Amino acid sequence: MPGKIRADRTADPGGVTDATPSAAEDAALQEGAAAPAGVACQLRSTVRAAVAATAAMTAVAVAVGLAVWLQAPATADRLVTSGPVYDLTAQLDDPDAAGRWLLTTVEGASLTRWEALWQRAGAGDDRSGRLVRASRPPAANPRLSAVLAMDAAQQIAPALAQTAAGSDERIPVVLQVTRLDAGSDAAAAGIQAGDRIVAFDGHPAGRQATRTGGLQLPALPDGVTITTGRQLHLDARSDVAVTLQTGRQPTRTVTLPSDQTVFDVAWVPQSGPSFTFDGVSGGSGTLMMAAALLDASDPTVDLTGGILTAGTGVVSLDGTVGTVVGVPEKLAAAEEAGARRFIYPAGSDVDADTLADRHPHVELLPVASFDELVAALCRPDSGHQVCTRR
Repeated sequence: MPGKIRADRTADPGGVTDATPSAAEDAALQEGAAAPAGVACQLRSTVRAAVAATAAMTAVAVAVGLAVWLQAPATADRLVTSGPVYDLTAQLDDPDAAGRWLLTTVEGASLTRWEALWQRAGAGDDRSGRLVRASRPPAANPRLSAVLAMDAAQQIAPALAQTAAGSDERIPVVLQVTRLDAGSDAAAAGIQAGDRIVAFDGHPAGRQATRTGGLQLPALPDGVTITTGRQLHLDARSDVAVTLQTGRQPTRTVTLPSDQTVFDVAWVPQSGPSFTFDGVSGGSGTLMMAAALLDASDPTVDLTGGILTAGTGVVSLDGTVGTVVGVPEKLAAAEEAGARRFIYPAGSDVDADTLADRHPHVELLPVASFDELVAALCRPDSGHQVCTRR
């Protein structure tokens, strides 16, 4: 009908209609306004999900990387535990021995980083093992180095026993390379374990050792020294030319930088007796081997005084005793085997008071040389019935 106003609109005196929307229009307006808000909410949800997924993937990647890292070898750490104890006197078949000489050993196990962390967090005792941090890189050829150290010990020990017993014969000797660090300048230059050093800068490395006033080794050229750890050190101001020989091959010369410790060496007798103790390996038994051989060389000699004596130590041909690893573990094994005296290198990285507190029933005897060992066992208050040196 003309002039009729729709129910949802009203007329005003001015003829202007009310613009209030209908329910349908209102719903449409609300739907249109809600659309952007819904998109934003969905976008936020998507972003949150993406961030959560990224975080989860990152966590998984970190966990996998950490697991791989923890399972990798801990190259600088080894677990040192007490090893076998060898009765050297029994192997010498010395029926007149009043006491016995025992050689103590340790065993080293490689660890993963996880095992090293777990061990470091614990409190292992001398028997369960102790974590030891390597003080130097691994050997370039560890198996050959161990064999060479044992070969040297089997020749050095009898020579020391003969010298202590009064022999004055000269000994032909050779300076042998026994160990090189992996990645060292010496290894890169072509020096190998087992090489014999013929000369330094053209100067011969010496041929004979004398036994006048004890065993005297050949002199080395100026600027070349051998540490108590049997490491060759070059302290010259310029590079040093080292002449070497491998087996029967022709000599060769390599040049090494100055002012550094380059490799391990040992003066080794070229002739004379050699004695092999079954089961013993490495060079840390040289001290006990020499003492046992001296004790068995003459029935009038008794160094133990009837006491079960154990010990460890690397000894050079001049009688200098070098340090070894695992002294606490070796002492624990010695006491367990019944030893009442334990001999070890002076200067070892151990706390003597702690060792004495842990093992009050074992006499501890640190020595710096083989002569010092013999003198200490032959002192008037040592309680020995017989202790003589020819």
